[in-house]
Amino acid sequence: MTVSKAYGLLEERGYLTRLRGKGMIVAKRDDEVSALEKLTVLNNAIENILADAQQMGVSQQQLLALFEQQIAATYLEPANTDNKE
Repeated sequence: MTVSKAYGLLEERGYLTRLRGKGMIVAKRDDEVSALEKLTVLNNAIENILADAQQMGVSQQQLLALFEQQIAATYLEPANTDNKE
């Protein structure tokens, strides 16, 4: 029953398409829709982080500093470590 519910939910959200007599296939999705969904998921995550930070008494400046540190660690290219100069 749980798997059936999961398939139904994925179909309802547009991730799967039911083919009568053949089962389910991954639905074709518009790139704009996918990009919007990604931003919606990220926005929800940010809202949760902000609520948690506020409950913990973390200041806006501290939170911005944490985000900047994580962004720098995640998105910046690693330093040149091959020692060729």
